[in-house]
This record gives sequence, C-alpha cells and structure tokens, in this order.
Amino acid sequence: MFLFICMTNLQLLIARSIIEKEQLKSVDVLFIGDVDNVKNQYYLKKSNHYVGTQA
Repeated sequence: MFLFICMTNLQLLIARSIIEKEQLKSVDVLFIGDVDNVKNQYYLKKSNHYVGTQA
C-alpha cells in the first residue's frame, strides 16, 4: 500500500508520474486542496484512473 499526500496540483502530477513509472497497484492519494475550483477538479479527475476517489 502506498500513500501520497498532495496539497497542490503539481504534487498530484508528480504522484501520478511516480505511480506510472513504478507501476504501483495499491495506491491511496489524499488531496488537501485549499479551494474547490475547476482547476483542482480537473487534476483530480486526471488522477482518478490510478486511484479510487471519495469526496
């Protein structure tokens, strides 16, 4: 089990890159965004392919 804790969109992209490169299977991502806006939603949706999501 791997846990990525992200507070920015850049950290989400870096986590996604690591997940792809290392071919990690069991991954949790905790995103603590400061606001709920379109940009944050976009990057969260891009990460949905790799991890399960809960709102």
